[in-house]
Amino acid sequence: MKLQILSLLFGITGICRAQEQFSGGTLPDTGELKREGVDTIGIYSSAYAPGYYFPKVATDFANAVFESKILFWRKNGKDFFYYTNRKVYYPVHEFSGASIWNFYKANDMVIDTEVFRKTLLKSINMDTEQLTFYTPKELMPSFQRIELNINGKKVIKTFDYSEFEQFDRSGAENISYEYNLHTKTARFEQLIEQLFLKELKDQRPVKKDQN
Repeated sequence: MKLQILSLLFGITGICRAQEQFSGGTLPDTGELKREGVDTIGIYSSAYAPGYYFPKVATDFANAVFESKILFWRKNGKDFFYYTNRKVYYPVHEFSGASIWNFYKANDMVIDTEVFRKTLLKSINMDTEQLTFYTPKELMPSFQRIELNINGKKVIKTFDYSEFEQFDRSGAENISYEYNLHTKTARFEQLIEQLFLKELKDQRPVKKDQN
């Protein structure tokens, strides 16, 4: 579930240097798109929450530090997106986003209300064969978020990375893994990630002006 698009950037050479531009201006945000009459908008972002421990991250997004963002939208029957992180961005491109909107439309009632199971780790003492169940406490956890704005309806889904890891660093098994992996929301996230990985594969990133 970790955002593979982040790692994609480190394998790309020939990065350009320029200002972020879109139709003669800066890359649009959701506010600008809404003012232009766009009513179908999505954001796929990756972030971490400094200083927070795992139990709090799912409910407190206010102090999150965003590492990357994909903004995608539909206007006049056409789909567009751009990718940006703290160092580079990919300019606005048209793409085929029908699979995203169609999947959500077909599963919206489930996705809107679906809740992931919190990470619950299971370990076994090899000497006594005693099982222990516990929740992790990780400093500065990382997570992803999907935000949809469709015809005035707003939906936000947050994914903590640890909820989608089968084992932690010590080898303890996450017994919530299988359930979370097979939810409609997780399938939706995988569809979005794979689609944009494909779209960005042959695109050229632009280095942000650091001045």
